[in-house]
Amino acid sequence: MSFSDTYQRAIDDNFGKDPNCFVWQRPSLPQLQHQFADGLAKDLDAIGGHWEYLKAHPAIAKDIPEEPGLYMFVWSYFLRLNCGVERPTERFPVVLYVGQAGGGELASSRGTLRSRFVSEYRRLLEDNPSGLWATKPARDRNGRLSAGLSLRPLEYWWLSVARTKSDQLMSLEKRLVVLYDPPLNSELRFRPRTTTPRKAF
Repeated sequence: MSFSDTYQRAIDDNFGKDPNCFVWQRPSLPQLQHQFADGLAKDLDAIGGHWEYLKAHPAIAKDIPEEPGLYMFVWSYFLRLNCGVERPTERFPVVLYVGQAGGGELASSRGTLRSRFVSEYRRLLEDNPSGLWATKPARDRNGRLSAGLSLRPLEYWWLSVARTKSDQLMSLEKRLVVLYDPPLNSELRFRPRTTTPRKAF
C-alpha cells in the first residue's frame, strides 16, 4: 500500500474524531501589534533574500541549500476561496513549526538548512497520520513532530542566510515563534498564566 493510500485510509478511519496531538494556545498581544510584525519583517529582509517553499516531501532535500537560515513547516488547507479578479484565490495556512539552522552551531554537522532537514525531518514526512488521533498528546518533541508533520498538504519554507551572526538567527526564530505560536514548537512558545494573581499587600 502506497503512502497516499495509507494516508487516506487513516483519514477515513478517523473522520469526525478530534486530533489530539497538539494544542494551540494563541498569545494575545504580538498579533495585535503591527509594530512587532513590521519590525520582524524588516529584520528578516535585512539578513536574507526572499523566502522560498516546496511541497514537503523526503525528496526535496537536494533542493534545499547548504546554507544557514530559518525554516518553517506550513500546513496549507485544501480550501481556496474565490476573491475576484485582482486576488483570484486566498487560503489561510497555519505555521506548524519554526526552526533555524546555523545559529549557535555553525561548525556542527547540522548547521545548514539541508543537513537539518535530512537529519531530523526527512524520515518524519512519511509517517502514518494515525498519530494525529493518538489517545494522549505526545509528550516529547519527536512525538509531536511525527504526528504534526503528517498533516497534508504540507509545505517547507526557508530563508537562506549566507552571512549572519548566530544570535541573529536565534533571535529571529524566537520572534517568529512568538508571532505564530506554532503548535509543534515547545521551548519558545507563549506560556499562559496558570495561577490567579494576588495583591502584594
